[in-house]
Amino acid sequence: ARTVSVRALITRAREPKIANMSDSTTAAAAAKGRNSSHRCPLCNVFVAAGKKARAAHNSGSQHQDEVVKQAQTGALAVALAKQSCRVAVTSRNARLLADALASKTATEELELSVRCALGQQDLVLVSDAIAKNSTLKKVALKVGKMTDEQLQLLFKTLLPGQKVSSVLLQIENEASVRQAAEAMKTCPSIKSFTLSSLHGTHIGTDCVSGIAGAILVNTTLTELALHKLSVGDVGMQALAEAIKANSSLTKFTLTFADITSEGGNYLCEAMKVNSTLKQLNVEGNRLGEHGTSSFADALLVNGSISHLNLNSNDIGVKGAEKLAHVLKFNSSVTHLSLSANPLGDEGVTLVSHMLVENKSLLTLWLSGTNVGEKGTAALAESLKENESLTQLYFTANGEAQKQLLVAAEQQIATERNKLFMKTKGVPATLAYHFA
Repeated sequence: ARTVSVRALITRAREPKIANMSDSTTAAAAAKGRNSSHRCPLCNVFVAAGKKARAAHNSGSQHQDEVVKQAQTGALAVALAKQSCRVAVTSRNARLLADALASKTATEELELSVRCALGQQDLVLVSDAIAKNSTLKKVALKVGKMTDEQLQLLFKTLLPGQKVSSVLLQIENEASVRQAAEAMKTCPSIKSFTLSSLHGTHIGTDCVSGIAGAILVNTTLTELALHKLSVGDVGMQALAEAIKANSSLTKFTLTFADITSEGGNYLCEAMKVNSTLKQLNVEGNRLGEHGTSSFADALLVNGSISHLNLNSNDIGVKGAEKLAHVLKFNSSVTHLSLSANPLGDEGVTLVSHMLVENKSLLTLWLSGTNVGEKGTAALAESLKENESLTQLYFTANGEAQKQLLVAAEQQIATERNKLFMKTKGVPATLAYHFA
C-alpha cells in the first residue's frame, strides 16, 4: 500500500476553474496567458508603434506614419514567425494582418479573436489571406458580441475556407444559436464548437433541435460545449437522442443549463448507448440524488467515460453512496469532480471508502463539500491505501483542509524511508492542492 510518495507535492496552488476538467496544468496555462509575452501581438504592436511615433515626433521626423507602419509590420512579422500565434483583429489592423499572412510565415496555428464588427472588405481580405497561406493549418475563431447581421457576414466569409477548426461564440440571443447550428452543419472542418452566454440565455426547442441536428450531420465534430444556455429537460432530451446516434463526439459540456434529474436520465440513457464520448461536464445543474443515481447506473454499462464533472449539482449522501459503490470497481473514470456539493462528513467518507478499492482514479475534486473532521480523517486514511490518485483538490473546506494538510505532512515524515526502499527511489507523485 502506498501512503504518500517521497516527492509528494504539498502545494498551495489555486484550484483551476473547471471548464473542461483538465489537470493542474490548467492553472499554469491560465497564469501563462496573463503574461504579457503571450498576449495578442497586434495589441502590443500598436503600443510599440506608438512609442516609435512619439520618438519620431520628438526628433522632428516628417515621416511618422511610415515609422508607425514599419513598427507594426515588423512586430507582426516576428509574431507570425512562431508556430502558434494569437491575434485580436479589428478594423484598424485587418489589412495589416492580411498583408502579413500574404507573406511567408511560420505560423501553423492561429487564434483569431474578433471582438468587434468588421466590414465586409476587411473580412474578405483576412479570409483570402488565411486561405492562401500555405503554412497555416488551423484557425481557432473567438467571436465576441455582434449583431445577427454581423455574425452572419463573419460566418459566411471566414468559415468556408476549410481551415477554421474551432469556434468559440459569445451568444446574445436565439438567432445567434441558430446561426451557430447552421455553421456546424455546413462547415466540416470545425472539430470544436463552444457557445457561451455571459448572463444566461434561454433557448427554445427549435434552437436546441438545430444543435441536435448539427450533432447528427457533422461527423467531424469532436467537442461541443454549451455554457449558460438554458436548454431545460426537454432540450436535453433532443440532445441526448442526437448523442445516441453520434460516433464522433468525444467531449460534451453542458453547464448551468437548467437540467433536473429528468434531463439527467435522458443523458444517462445516451451514455449507455454511446461508446465514443470520453469527457462529460454537467456542472451547475440540478441533478440531485436521483440524477446522480442515474449516472451511477450508466457507468455500470458505459466503459468510455474518463472525465466526469458533477460539480454544483445538489448531490448529497444518497447520491454519493450510489456513485461511490459503482466507482469502487470502475476502470474507465480517471478524473472525477464532485466539488460544491453538500456531501458532508458522511458523503466524503463514502467517497473515501471508494478510494481504497478504486485502481484507476487519477484526479479527484472535493472542494467546497461541507466536510468536517470525521470525513477528513476518513479521506486521510484512504490515501494510505489508494495507489492510483495523483491529484487531490480540497479547497474551500475551512479547517478540514488544514487537517488534511497536517495528516499528509505526517505521512510524508513517517513513511519517507520505508517508501524509498519499497519503490527504489522512483515513487509516484500525489499532489495536494489547497487554497
